[in-house]
Amino acid sequence: MIRFASSYPEHQVSEDWIALHTSATETVDGDGTLEVRLPENCRGLMMQMAVIGGSLVGDLFDLYVQTQIHLGGGDVWVDVLRFTQIAGTDPSIAYIDKLVAGLDQPTFNNATGLAAGAKRHLMGANWRCRWEITDGGGIHSFLFDMYIQPMNG
Repeated sequence: MIRFASSYPEHQVSEDWIALHTSATETVDGDGTLEVRLPENCRGLMMQMAVIGGSLVGDLFDLYVQTQIHLGGGDVWVDVLRFTQIAGTDPSIAYIDKLVAGLDQPTFNNATGLAAGAKRHLMGANWRCRWEITDGGGIHSFLFDMYIQPMNG
């Protein structure tokens, strides 16, 4: 279910930050269940990923931010940001990044994955996060938060 940014006070972290994923431990790849619709005047997006707890040596965590756009007769989720990969032994760590609507975006194939730290400056109305966990052996899990902050102009 997609919810308008103004209609989910329970996910409003502060006046400006909106949670896409909060303090849940994930053990397998997944798509965020909270999908947010941003205001039409959104011209940029600040994003913050905070890994609170890691796993074991060899385990890896990749977090992506996605926007939904209309392609060839249907809506698809497109990766627009991939944060720097996190190793299971990394201590608590946070990364912040930003997308800007007016910046040039080279042509890309949606089937082509993003490299760690890469981004695409696309601004759809709907947003969510997804993650991939690579098992290095044994029990693996990552506890993390994902927040976005619309920038209007």
